[in-house]
Amino acid sequence: GDYILIEAVDRMGRLEPLEMISILTKIIKAGISIVTLDDLSNYNRESLRTGLLQFLVGKFEQAHNYSRTLSRRVERSWAIREQKAKAGEPIKMRTPFWLDKNQQLIPEYAEIIKLVFEWYLLGDGQRLIQRRLSERWPEIFGDGFRQNFLLKTEGNRSKIVNAGTVKKWLANKVVMGYWRDIPKVFPPAISQELFYKVQNALSDRTKRSSKPHHYFIGGLAKCRCGSNLSP
Repeated sequence: GDYILIEAVDRMGRLEPLEMISILTKIIKAGISIVTLDDLSNYNRESLRTGLLQFLVGKFEQAHNYSRTLSRRVERSWAIREQKAKAGEPIKMRTPFWLDKNQQLIPEYAEIIKLVFEWYLLGDGQRLIQRRLSERWPEIFGDGFRQNFLLKTEGNRSKIVNAGTVKKWLANKVVMGYWRDIPKVFPPAISQELFYKVQNALSDRTKRSSKPHHYFIGGLAKCRCGSNLSP
């Protein structure tokens, strides 16, 4: 038969127990066994008749309560940070490369992030910008990171700045001093005018890239199964 392997019961889901039992029932009825790797338990039609169902209900309840408690903690953490930001106090966050550990501007890096925004506004794409950064400042953006460079934050050991990184910078309000929608939390590296010009450019390029293309042979070429072939 078929098997689903999961690390532990709580990895199956953290919905309310009744909802989890309903999901589990559908899986078991389909002839699929669920094996938990932490204790090598096998949940199927036979094993659930021996009393494991009550055990599962308890596990589902624990997982649901943990998820609910964690959600409250996260909400409280965000609320505390928001209060601090509004009061002008430092907030705990992953620092972008143009700010130091005290959340103050590093002048030479502030100039670099400003260049990134200006290049994008001139028409350069994220990949071109990433390549240019690596070529101009290989000790920062290439594979030769300095040991204490701020991009190499705790929990993120990647030494690569890629096009996705550049895109995140371009959409990050921290660059103009905001945290979420709260202004003047950090010293701005660029003006609001430049930031919002780039946001418009990002939006325009996204619209152009997602615009559907119509080809004169569209609908004429067919697969042997009868479906239309896409160019």
